[in-house]
Amino acid sequence: RYWEPQREVFAARYRFVGYSHRFHGTPPWPAQGDYSADAHTADLVAIIRRLEAGPVHLVGFSAAIALRATLREPGLVRSLTVVEPNVPWLLEGSPLSCAQLGAITAPTLVLGAEHGMPYSRRIVDVLAGCISGSRVVVVPAVTHFMSYQEPDVFNEVVLDFLARH
Repeated sequence: RYWEPQREVFAARYRFVGYSHRFHGTPPWPAQGDYSADAHTADLVAIIRRLEAGPVHLVGFSAAIALRATLREPGLVRSLTVVEPNVPWLLEGSPLSCAQLGAITAPTLVLGAEHGMPYSRRIVDVLAGCISGSRVVVVPAVTHFMSYQEPDVFNEVVLDFLARH
């Protein structure tokens, strides 16, 4: 649902696939389940492989799943866009360090929000510093949920980046 304001516009130029992380869609969910980042990362990689879609333009919101998938299977990712990744551990160097993120070679766009949380802006800046050649864009007049608040601006920034890669 998060990508609904992008679906039609992106699908006009690209094959658009948006999916729900396991246990984030419509319930019921199993009482016992693997909610780990590793499981979500494996799911994303499996989806890309199953669709025979790689290498893909991977756009991830908030969580580190897109980052982890890019590190795990770099050959599946043509470009990476991360929207205010909520990865406070990056500021502490654990469990994923700046040196590890430096292994990402895919063209990378890191999006921040003008009115986001201060720690989110620090994470955006640190992350961009870890990934060589990455580009940072701070979307004006938005918070973390920028794709809904200013979809036209968000779409223009991301589609321009994708078109160049």
